[in-house]
Amino acid sequence: MKSRKPMQFVVGDLVYYTKKDENNPSVTVNNYPVGIVARVGRFNGFSGSSEVYVVYWLKDGIVSEHLANNLELVYNV
Repeated sequence: MKSRKPMQFVVGDLVYYTKKDENNPSVTVNNYPVGIVARVGRFNGFSGSSEVYVVYWLKDGIVSEHLANNLELVYNV
């Protein structure tokens, strides 16, 4: 089974926050708050390093860090 590489984002991308359905992990639940990627950093964990995205959430006016698997582009060019 191939593992899919997470999407990569750049500063300025508009993103949605998404998460997996707890009862059915193959289904993604979109909460649809919109944010802007403000910074891209690195996270070193047990399974290697991955990119961490600092997102400014427009509606709430807060900043939080997320891995790519919880973000989705608002638009596709």
